[in-house]
Amino acid sequence: MPNQNEPANVEKFVDEQIALVEAERQAELDEMAELLNSQPPLELQRMGLALCNLQVTGVKSGLGGQTIVDYEPISGTTTLLPLHKFRVGDTASAAEYSSKNATAKKSKKSGGAASSTATTPMQATPAVVCRLSTTRISLAFKSDPPLDSERWCITRTSNPTTYTRIITSLNSLRRLSPLSSTLLSSIFAISPPSFASPPPSATPQPPVSASLNAPQLEALRACLTADSVALIHGPPGTGKTATLVEVVRALVGRGEKVLVCAASNGGVDNLVARLSPHSLCILRLGHPARLLPTVLPHSLDVVVRTSPEGAVARDARAELDAALGKTGKAKSGAERREAWKEVKVLRKEVSERERKVEREVIGTAKVILTTLSGAASTLLRDSQFDTVIIDEATQATEGECWCAVGKGKRLIMAGDPWQLPPTIKSRPPRGGTSTTLAKSANDSTHPRAPPHTHPLERTLFDRLAETWGDLVVRMLTVQYRMHTDIMEFSSSQFYRSLLTPYLEVASHLLCELPSVARTEDTEVPLVFIDTAGMEMYEREEGKGVGEGKRRAVVGEEGGSKYNEHEMELCLTHVRALVTAGVAPAQVCIISPYAAQVDRTLALTRETWPDLEVGTVDGFQGREKEAVIVSCVRSNERGVVGFLAERRRMNVALTRARRHLCVIGDSETLGRDPFLKAMCEYLGERGDLRGPL
Repeated sequence: MPNQNEPANVEKFVDEQIALVEAERQAELDEMAELLNSQPPLELQRMGLALCNLQVTGVKSGLGGQTIVDYEPISGTTTLLPLHKFRVGDTASAAEYSSKNATAKKSKKSGGAASSTATTPMQATPAVVCRLSTTRISLAFKSDPPLDSERWCITRTSNPTTYTRIITSLNSLRRLSPLSSTLLSSIFAISPPSFASPPPSATPQPPVSASLNAPQLEALRACLTADSVALIHGPPGTGKTATLVEVVRALVGRGEKVLVCAASNGGVDNLVARLSPHSLCILRLGHPARLLPTVLPHSLDVVVRTSPEGAVARDARAELDAALGKTGKAKSGAERREAWKEVKVLRKEVSERERKVEREVIGTAKVILTTLSGAASTLLRDSQFDTVIIDEATQATEGECWCAVGKGKRLIMAGDPWQLPPTIKSRPPRGGTSTTLAKSANDSTHPRAPPHTHPLERTLFDRLAETWGDLVVRMLTVQYRMHTDIMEFSSSQFYRSLLTPYLEVASHLLCELPSVARTEDTEVPLVFIDTAGMEMYEREEGKGVGEGKRRAVVGEEGGSKYNEHEMELCLTHVRALVTAGVAPAQVCIISPYAAQVDRTLALTRETWPDLEVGTVDGFQGREKEAVIVSCVRSNERGVVGFLAERRRMNVALTRARRHLCVIGDSETLGRDPFLKAMCEYLGERGDLRGPL
């Protein structure tokens, strides 16, 4: 246990954290600038970072005084958008598109300007992707959108807002003393957290769900009795979200106001969906474009628009829509300018009226849900909460967490340090990881976090678990997802063999699903297709195929890898499962490499549109009945690249419920001790097959 009452060097801590955040921001800006300045639009489109040759097909007003513009491929070409990496909520820019700058590369000597074969560099207007379909992309603009061109190019861009909010939140710590609250004292390792007994009950609490198991109930009790900090360690499939829902219900039941955050919009939306049936007064903050349609009824913008107080704002919005209609009918530049002047005036009026209603709605909500970055928005600038809950806490940097931590008296965090850490683009600083506040407890019986290769990987969850150990950590150990054979390798490798399967999932198989036949594939939970000795070697983007290189994950040199032979094996296995009656929507193919994902998606898109193909990183927190993992790496040198990152492989191996098929070269993978153990386990417990 750390020494109590030892002064914490908060100033040094803040300085170190801000330096790390600044380096990360610069790394992201440099990476995006290098791509945008060195590649022409058509090459960016091939990389999935741009959509070219689009036309405007619709303009209307959006929430918060924004303007929504719809873009579709130019008529006469194709009705489908090319394969791309845009997602709803991404920041993007729209610029005039010309065939002259479509393929021209930009000169580094001219600071990124287009070469003499291109026109003047495109002037881009920032926006947010608000809707996506196979034929249309819609952008939300805060400022007047550009509409005076026949052809457009949309490009993904970097968003600096999160970094600005993190730095502001960290700087605010300089004004506080670590002794000013029990929460800060625990975070800065000055005094240990304590737990009351029995839990306070100022008002009757709602009945706890009967479905909670013993470890979940213990975690719930710890959260309700903690004076400052409680951590929930939730390995894959152990019901972490279900536990958090009961925590929120109990806290609200005793009269508390709660802020619930997650590292991603998807994580927040999942919590909204799980909380919404419980008749709580919940409010989801965030850009409407970044929210799932199912949670929009709880979003701030929709609540404002549908509330009685929002009636006046609705009238102003109707006038705004009419004014926007005039811009599209203007026959001259002068008419268009006059129409946009009216739009600006009405947009300001709508915004002012909605801001007033927003403050009232936020003040009455009992549970507010937002991303960590959203917690530092101006909407919550003066808000304080009894408890702050952070889900996906091990996927967020410590700086991100401070966007929310300072707004509460108590902190509850949930996560799993043995799944993917925060995504880091910058290189580790010289001198290694800082030792500021690095104090460790000696009494932890729970699985420790892996060693950190970058100081930003050491999350606040990790630091508090290392500092206070079992005093604050409660681990969930009953998993409700995986067949026993799928579960046990990860349990032994990462969780000290503490995981146990819930009885109903311990032996479930694909053949037990409705309309699924019993076959050699549907009757087994584990399949390992070993390509060793078959010379089914990987390839690299940009080598021998006339393509530019693309980094798959920061930290691995060279272009993204792909393996055409493994793609064919993936398709063969999917075909066998679908033929047996497994629905394509119940199956997914995942791989650590973006190039493998892109090429596999191109091969499956038309035949099985409901089949998901994605990266391992993008599938964290998800599950499917059947999962096919393509390892890709197969080479004579035995190089495994970032497959050696055990946390990534842990995620890959724990997404399947009833059937996991791993495709890989055991000779290449066997050069790494962990991957060798994985191959041996799959060979012993699974159905070992060759590629033919």
